[in-house]
Amino acid sequence: MSYLDSPRIHFSGQFQADPSTVNNTPANFDTRTFGPNSDPSWNPNGSGAFRLLSCTVRRVVYSDGTWCEDPAADPIVGAIVTQADNRVTAKIVDLDSEQQMVSEIWGLQVRLVSPSGQEYWRASFEIAAFTDLWLRAVGGGGGDAPMAAVYQSRLTGVRWTGAGNSRLLRELNQTSPRSFSIKFNVDGFSLDSTSPQFTVGRAVGSIGPYFDGEPDRFVAGRLLRPTTANNTYPLGNIPPVYFIPGKVATAGTSVTIDLGNALPTDGAGGPIHDTGKLRLAILPPHNEAPEHIGEITGYTSPNWYTNTAGVVTLPLTRGQNKRASSTPLALLQDADPSPNGSGQGLPYIILAAENQSGGFLRADQYVFRMSPGDRAQARLLALRFGRPAANERIYLGLNAGLVNSKQNPFNPNSLPLGVPESALRVPPVITTAADGWAEATLTAGDPGNPRGYIDGQVYGVAYTWEPAMWPGYNVDPWNFLSVLVWNQFDPPAVPRWADVEPILRQYKNLYPIMGRIVDLSNLASVQRNLDALRMAFSLPVDDPNSMPVTRDLSPAKRRMLLAWLNAPELLV
Repeated sequence: MSYLDSPRIHFSGQFQADPSTVNNTPANFDTRTFGPNSDPSWNPNGSGAFRLLSCTVRRVVYSDGTWCEDPAADPIVGAIVTQADNRVTAKIVDLDSEQQMVSEIWGLQVRLVSPSGQEYWRASFEIAAFTDLWLRAVGGGGGDAPMAAVYQSRLTGVRWTGAGNSRLLRELNQTSPRSFSIKFNVDGFSLDSTSPQFTVGRAVGSIGPYFDGEPDRFVAGRLLRPTTANNTYPLGNIPPVYFIPGKVATAGTSVTIDLGNALPTDGAGGPIHDTGKLRLAILPPHNEAPEHIGEITGYTSPNWYTNTAGVVTLPLTRGQNKRASSTPLALLQDADPSPNGSGQGLPYIILAAENQSGGFLRADQYVFRMSPGDRAQARLLALRFGRPAANERIYLGLNAGLVNSKQNPFNPNSLPLGVPESALRVPPVITTAADGWAEATLTAGDPGNPRGYIDGQVYGVAYTWEPAMWPGYNVDPWNFLSVLVWNQFDPPAVPRWADVEPILRQYKNLYPIMGRIVDLSNLASVQRNLDALRMAFSLPVDDPNSMPVTRDLSPAKRRMLLAWLNAPELLV
């Protein structure tokens, strides 16, 4: 089950992502040249914090598919979706200066609280990176403001503190008491430092049940892919739809699709753009007429997106369920069928569709940090029309271009990625088991410091299967693995200030907000803050108080720093 199943909660509000951006510029890692003229980017004094702000439950959907938006009928409506109340905020974390397109959330605790302050439950958000980033806003301007993306993960260790009189919470507790599935869309992010909304954007999402064995970061279901015809759409380079996850109910009586990160908006963080009449349909082969399932009604109304998170459920007849089990689903737009009309002879345009054989392949975890000698398992799930695809051959290979092509501005040629290839080994072929899952073992070697003043090396790993060559597959450009492999580092038996000072000075340069507490390049200042530094370096890396906040310090170097901090007599 997932956030597309019921019972589920839809919420909307805002988020804040407050990264320090000095480390966005690779050259700033060079302590020899860092100075007053170095590029601080748009938020040099960022704290690294990630927050959910003013998020409230707008609609609940019960197990039988009925829904409620009235707090008098279900007190969970209007409840607040927020973060921890007893520790520091979560952190927003880039993998590397040269791979900033998989920003992760670390140390987030999610709580559901009534407007009066009564807590219903709290849970831990498993670390996840955003994905499916696209240019969403029509007339949204430049920078990040017109962009949108999604975070999907699992909420674990659910601690219930009361369900009150909420039918939704009672059903959720019965269905999935220990873990939830959560997904939220983010857009409308403000980079205007003169605005009170600086570092704030819109968050709209869903929370639903989770069962063990399912993927954490995507839906094991269907995927409708934008068609290549979109590049002729009048919006220019903004397609009328993006990738659309979906799922046919286990009973086969309905189909649910998620348009929350798939429809463009009028302006950054604005209302959903009117794309015309939209219908979900079954798309038979051989150019047969589509079989309409139902219309996407009301999507341009003011509260549709905030109340539904873009999740739409449509009923299926018994015959439709049978046909949909082996036939692609598609999103259609009504069109002018005249020879010169938008439909070019047909009364519809196919905006998005599954590929001909319903193939869908995705890695659950797609961001990895590794030291030389480490082995990590990348788990991939192959599906056909939402069912496990067994005995499928999955092909993997190193491809640094997948990382380089996503950066804006592009990474400098002086700091090439993906070399040497010998420092990361991936199996060329793996085969899916009966449940559709396959595991690829990643093995890290020593990259040998190819980037000099930036520790380690970043690798992109492509994965695909033979059906990816079929017409209409339209590979999601974000479906690849990003791997940071740190350099081999052998610390001195007795570390001295001269050994740790270069590391601390680099962090002083990259994260100036820490200068309010400690000058990491000054021994006396470090000595005055020993207790706080020991605590920060000794905490688990996923703790929001862990140091460094960006997690780009290798475990070997962290151990050396902690050894030095724990031996005051060696602080010289």
